[in-house]
Amino acid sequence: MNFFEHQDRARTSTTRLLLLFVVAIATLVVGTSYVVALALAAMQAKSGRHVEFGMALPPDILLGTATVIVSVVLLGALYRIAQLHSGGRAIAESMGGRLLSRNQPSLDETKILNVVEEMALASGLPVPPVYVIEDDAINAFAAGYRQQDAVIGITRGAIKFLNRDELQGVIAHEFSHIFNGDMRLNLRLVGWLHGLLLIGLIGAQLLRLPQGMSRERSQAAGGILVLGLALAVLGYTGVMFGNIIKSAVSRQREFLADASAVQFTRNPDGIGNALKKIGGYALGSRMLMNETTEISHMLFGEGVMRRGIGGMFATHPPIGDRILRIDPRWNGELINPEHQREIAYSSLPDEPVAAGGLHATAGKAAAAEALAAVLVSAVGTATAQSLELAQSQLSAVPDAVKQHLQTTLEASLLMYGVVMVQSEPGVVSKQLNMLQQTLPPASVRLLAKQLKLLLPMPRELDLALVALAQPALKQLSPDQLEQFLKITADLISMDGVVTLPEWGLGRLLRHYLDSTHAVAAKLDLDECSEECRVLLSALAEAGNDSADAVAAFAAACSKLELTPTTMLPADTTLLDKAIDKLIQLKHLQKPRLLKAMVACVQHDGKLTTTELDLLRVVSALLDCPLPPLQ
Repeated sequence: MNFFEHQDRARTSTTRLLLLFVVAIATLVVGTSYVVALALAAMQAKSGRHVEFGMALPPDILLGTATVIVSVVLLGALYRIAQLHSGGRAIAESMGGRLLSRNQPSLDETKILNVVEEMALASGLPVPPVYVIEDDAINAFAAGYRQQDAVIGITRGAIKFLNRDELQGVIAHEFSHIFNGDMRLNLRLVGWLHGLLLIGLIGAQLLRLPQGMSRERSQAAGGILVLGLALAVLGYTGVMFGNIIKSAVSRQREFLADASAVQFTRNPDGIGNALKKIGGYALGSRMLMNETTEISHMLFGEGVMRRGIGGMFATHPPIGDRILRIDPRWNGELINPEHQREIAYSSLPDEPVAAGGLHATAGKAAAAEALAAVLVSAVGTATAQSLELAQSQLSAVPDAVKQHLQTTLEASLLMYGVVMVQSEPGVVSKQLNMLQQTLPPASVRLLAKQLKLLLPMPRELDLALVALAQPALKQLSPDQLEQFLKITADLISMDGVVTLPEWGLGRLLRHYLDSTHAVAAKLDLDECSEECRVLLSALAEAGNDSADAVAAFAAACSKLELTPTTMLPADTTLLDKAIDKLIQLKHLQKPRLLKAMVACVQHDGKLTTTELDLLRVVSALLDCPLPPLQ
């Protein structure tokens, strides 16, 4: 199953899960309605009235109860989801997480940052912020609504007890959840379960009310007690069934994420030994904080001691079953991590890695169809080869440049520098003059130093720098972010001409830092024919002269069965509007568009760095992340 099928399945699973919760709420409504009728009958009987109550519910009671229950559940769910509006960051902070940066003195913390950066670059994703949870359990999680707002949380125990290969396996597992669309579903589960829980909490409060009632009002106490008890029982019963649904969904996704981690790293011992250490560790993966219960389905390992009858409430398969899926020859032996302390990887010398990959094979004039199939299959994955490429890119970024990615100010200035090094010298002087009027003098001086570091670097590393800057840039306040994006746009348009590489860089920064939630995947390709022509025209013009560009455009249109009308001018305003609509394509419709894009840029049998970077940028904007290609 590829990336697009996983995304489509995640959407289908969300729909099914929603239906199951609707059934749970309907059951609550019916059950509560009967109890409300009984409570009213009891209160009327206390007042001396003759009450006849049968199996048929009065319509007014049924409608009123249904309205109240549904309103409480929906409002409770929406309130909790609103609390989690910032995505993974809200989850990490609710767990007491501390944001890591390379300014931290701990070699162990540097080790986990290295692993996360490599995995992000290898998969074509922006580097997610990493939060350390001060808990001795061995556990981790990925949380967020979209790839752009994902964060990685990892416990102190995992950082302390897992070596580099094991951490890589765990992080690859979490990145699989990002690829497969699990994070958005997981956050919605938190909201829906909170809505169901409110019914039980209201019932518990009603049970306390009669204690403070006066004698005159005590006649209603019986009815209130019945109602409170019913709401408590029914509410917590709804939560119980909700947790059963949550756990069943989560267990299957954990097996998939384990398998994906092995596929990404080509090292089953990494994640396998991490699981063995959880099994052999006294505390295991159980975290000692109340918030764990709410997010237990997001964690790498079972976060709470709760199995239930037949493991119904277990959010994860048994450790032994997971290990056997990875290593069928496992002899049952576990590892006690407290008996062996691993050396921090960051204290070891870097090993040289060989660069290569898709770019090398593309230069041999491989068939466009074959190359397109390779690229589409590479979307949303990380492989051993792409990990090597990511390590190569990280090694090629000077340490002096990495040091400017730690704070929001330095990272912002460095991104201005990445924009400016693509400009002509005459334009750079104008850009500096504009910045001198906008920024404090100390910031301009720092930017001038950064430019001296950036100029000798290969431009192939620019996208890697954008990805590496994301943890710091995501800490910008809304006002700071608005200013950052405005200055970036002003720098790009300084000479009055926006080239496609400049457009791609600016649009990618906006995309990664966009705080809005994902748009609905609802459109078919035939509803976006004009937008496809706009995009393919821009790609055709990017790497071909006039005659070849027309032929490339026609070849790409044929892949989508579009009539190859006259090429459109490379207008970045039109391109922005086209991307805004194309991002709404259904997941299973996107591979055809990607293949047409490849046919366009590879028509002349060559793939330039500009074409490859533009292909990666457009793919990222369509939420189809491509790994490094050179």
